[in-house]
Amino acid sequence: MNKFKFFSGILSKIEPFVRHEIIQQQFEPMRSNRYLVELPNQFEIPSYFITQANRPIFNVHTRCWESFQIKIVTPFAPSITERLLNIQNNYTYFTFQIKMLDPTGVVVEHWGIDVESYLIDYGHLNYNDDNILRATITINPSNCYLNP
Repeated sequence: MNKFKFFSGILSKIEPFVRHEIIQQQFEPMRSNRYLVELPNQFEIPSYFITQANRPIFNVHTRCWESFQIKIVTPFAPSITERLLNIQNNYTYFTFQIKMLDPTGVVVEHWGIDVESYLIDYGHLNYNDDNILRATITINPSNCYLNP
């Protein structure tokens, strides 16, 4: 048996699996837990503190971008509350990014959001609840764009 026949026999057995893998990767849906929200560096809020986010919402009837929310976990240290107060006191307009990731961490969708105004909710307190405290930023975008 020559080497060519041996390898062609192996390749013919592997080929259907390889073809299936290529098709599966090409048509895999995006997952809601594979994302990064990158706020401006001067805000000093790392992406891993952002536990929930919405992608932009466009209202076809009003031809405007709708408000949406970002939820941020508030640990003791570093103080996210202090950082949010800094944003509130020093920044009127800013731009941030939402990036959707594939299973390997490669960016497959990249939104840029220009923020016109925002509302910061520092979290709800309740003695009957032991959930993690989260702050919520409600974003009112002036423009959203999909980067190539």
